[in-house]
Amino acid sequence: MTEREAVVTLESGATAALRRGANDLGVVCLHPWGPLGGSRDDPHVVTASNFFAGRGCHTCRVDFRGGVGRGHGSVADAVAAAAVLRDAGTQRIVVVGYSYGSLIAIRAAAKLPDCVGWVAVNPPLSYAWFLYSFCGDHAAAARASTLPKMLLHATEDVFCSNSTFDSFVETVPEPRTIVRVEGASHFDVRRPLAAALAEWGGAILDK
Repeated sequence: MTEREAVVTLESGATAALRRGANDLGVVCLHPWGPLGGSRDDPHVVTASNFFAGRGCHTCRVDFRGGVGRGHGSVADAVAAAAVLRDAGTQRIVVVGYSYGSLIAIRAAAKLPDCVGWVAVNPPLSYAWFLYSFCGDHAAAARASTLPKMLLHATEDVFCSNSTFDSFVETVPEPRTIVRVEGASHFDVRRPLAAALAEWGGAILDK
């Protein structure tokens, strides 16, 4: 938690760290799988939040209520976080998710009419059948998305092979930005993420 953040309870019952900004862009930041210790304080989630907050955006780091099941509850938490950002004065929403949260971000973005882009960091595509109990909503949402989007993949990711990632992104329509971090693992792409957000996020902020 930073001094500028406040813990809020979302309509879904989840909690989140809300930081108010100065412009009309709000960013929902989503974390890895909770049963393995994922939380809103994950360094990648904090990196994304700090990037956008440093540029005057409102941010909301969500703590999912759980992580076992098909992911519907986590999507509801993300949608509820967007509602809190609207109440804070935002008019545009970006959803950023890391690991488990990345595929939740894709699904949540499809439910938000004011969403202007989404980011999926190290999507665990090779294990999606397990993490989301065979729910494939993320794939359908990605194929249908016409929003600006960025997908970042560590080439040594144990939860997503390079071939699986490549096959997935081939189904994702433009506009899209694909970032491959050579030699990186699933668990540490903070610096590449910050650099990628600086390039991709700048275009979103300028609109």
